[in-house]
Amino acid sequence: MPLDRQIRYAFGVEHTPSQGPSIAGSLVYADYGSAAIESDGLGGGAGLTGYSGDYSSNDIFIFSISANWDLE
Repeated sequence: MPLDRQIRYAFGVEHTPSQGPSIAGSLVYADYGSAAIESDGLGGGAGLTGYSGDYSSNDIFIFSISANWDLE
């Protein structure tokens, strides 16, 4: 993805009890600068996967959660 710059800050936690599933979560803040974002998408044409524009803010927040079960 062509961008002006890319600065990311990430924070994550994980809780692993002695029995049962472990649970984790993370939060990522990404600053993609102030330039216009352009992507041709897959196969060279804009199509369904292409995106472009001059956005008022190129900031993105990404939140994720996960669970992991030990099968032993």
